[in-house]
Amino acid sequence: MIQNLNLEQSILSCMIQDYNCAKEGFILTENDFVSNTHKAIFEAIKEMVQDNKQIDHLTLAEHMNQKINITELIALSNAEPTTTNFLNYMKQLKGVTNRRSYYYLAQEIMEKAKAGEDVSEFTEQEVFKLNETVESAEFTETKDIVFEVLDGIEERYKINGISGVTTGYKALDRMTDGLQKQDLIYLAARPSMGKTALAVNIGQNAAEKGNKVAIFSFEMSKEALIKRMVMSEAIVSDEKIRGKSMGDNDWGRLAKATNILYRRNIFISDKANSTVAEMKSMARKLKRRKGLDLIIIDYLQMVRAIEGSSRREQVESISRNLKNLAKEIDVPVIVISSLSRANTQRSNNKPILSDLRETGQIEYDADIVMFIHREEYYDPSSENRGEAEIIIAKQRNGPVGIVKLGWVAPCTKFIDYESLEKHRRS
Repeated sequence: MIQNLNLEQSILSCMIQDYNCAKEGFILTENDFVSNTHKAIFEAIKEMVQDNKQIDHLTLAEHMNQKINITELIALSNAEPTTTNFLNYMKQLKGVTNRRSYYYLAQEIMEKAKAGEDVSEFTEQEVFKLNETVESAEFTETKDIVFEVLDGIEERYKINGISGVTTGYKALDRMTDGLQKQDLIYLAARPSMGKTALAVNIGQNAAEKGNKVAIFSFEMSKEALIKRMVMSEAIVSDEKIRGKSMGDNDWGRLAKATNILYRRNIFISDKANSTVAEMKSMARKLKRRKGLDLIIIDYLQMVRAIEGSSRREQVESISRNLKNLAKEIDVPVIVISSLSRANTQRSNNKPILSDLRETGQIEYDADIVMFIHREEYYDPSSENRGEAEIIIAKQRNGPVGIVKLGWVAPCTKFIDYESLEKHRRS
C-alpha cells in the first residue's frame, strides 16, 4: 500500500491547531487519506468549518459523537507538525495520492490485459483523467515575476523583426508579430477555400527559416501532403502532371523543390482518429529528440474525442485540450476548422466568429481566429480573381483586421499580395 500515515497525521494536527489550515485543507479530499480514522476526522473538520464552528480537540470529539476520544485526537500532535509547512504537507500528500492512483491503474490495466481485453483506449482515457487532477493551482505573487516580464518586454522590443514564428507572409507577420508560443490559432473557412493550403504553406515558410514543424494530417496521406508541398514549392500545376505537359523547366523546378524539402525539418503524422493525448505524447517526444517550434493540425472535426456524450461536448473538450497542448509543449498550434453554412445564407459572405461550427468554446479557447475569404469562390467571374483575404476576427494580444494575400489556385499556394501582379504577368 502506497501511503504516508505520519503525513496524514501532520496535516490533521495542523487543521486542528490552526483554523486557517482547516480552511485551506479543502484542497484535499477524503480519498487523499488511507486510514479510515483519518478520513473520519478530516470529514468532521470540513463539516465544522462549513458550519463556522471553532475547532479544538474537545469540540471535534463532541462533533464526532465521541466516536474518537480526545486522547486519540491529542495523539495526532505527536507528529510535531509546523503549521507554516502546511501547504507543503498537502503537496506531499497529493503526490502520495497520485502515486497510489497510478499504481491501482497499472494493476487494473494488467488484469484487463490478462483477460485478453484491448487496453489501449482504456489506458489513454484513465491516464488522461489522472493527469487532469495531478496538480492543484496556486497563486503567484506579482513581485515574483514582474521584473521577469519586464525583461521579456525589453527583449521583444530589441528584436529586429518579429518575435514569434514567421508565417512567411509579410503583412500577416506584421499584424501578428509572428506566431507566439502557447498560442492556439484556429484557421477556418468553407470547403475548398484553401485552409490546408495556407496552413501547410505557413509550415513550409516557417521551416524555411529553420523552425521545426509537426503536421498532424487526418484528411490527407503523408504522400499526398508531400506531393502538394513539392508542387507548391516549385509553383508547378498538378494539371501539367495529369495532362502530360511538363517541360524541362518544370522538371527542373520540381527537382529543386524536392531538394529544398529534403533539407527542411517538417515531420508528418497521417494516423487517422488520433486523440489530443496521442498528439501531445508524439509532440513531446519530437520536441525532446529533435526540437519543435510549430504544430499544425488538419483538422479539428477529425480529432477523436474521449470525453463528452454529445458532439458539442466532445468538440468543447477537444478544444480545451488543444489549448492545453499549446501551453504544455510551449509552441504555437494551428488548428484547421470547418465553418457552418451560415455565411452562405448572408448577402455578405465573409465569415464571422459565430460561423464556427458546433460550439462557441472554439472562439473562447482561441488566441487567434483567422478566416479565409476569396470572392471568386462565390463569384467565379469576380474581377478579384487570385486575391484572398485573411480575416483576423480575434487576436487576444493584438489587433483584428484583414490581410490580403495572393492565391495561385493551380498549385494551391498563397503568396504575398505584392507578388500577385508579378505572378500574373509570368
